[in-house]
Amino acid sequence: MKPRQIDLHVEELILEGFPVADRQVIGIAFRAELTRLLTDQGLPTDKAVSRQVAALSARPITITAGARPEAVGIQTARAVYQGLQADNQRGTPHWKS
Repeated sequence: MKPRQIDLHVEELILEGFPVADRQVIGIAFRAELTRLLTDQGLPTDKAVSRQVAALSARPITITAGARPEAVGIQTARAVYQGLQADNQRGTPHWKS
């Protein structure tokens, strides 16, 4: 079976309260973890192949003081992935075929 191709574009990821210097490291870790989750677990839906999510609010995450930027990116990616799962389970209209 040929693996499905997933093209993911995150237009904007808003994280407040982090140093600007950590932005790139957080983004790289976010991208790597979300890619890993999608590769290992796939899209959190079994409906049509083409989907768009207009907006997604991820669940709140708790970051401990002094957390490394990599950990912030990983936690954020996991929250976004779980948000995709929750969005699909609720059947909200964010998903468009």
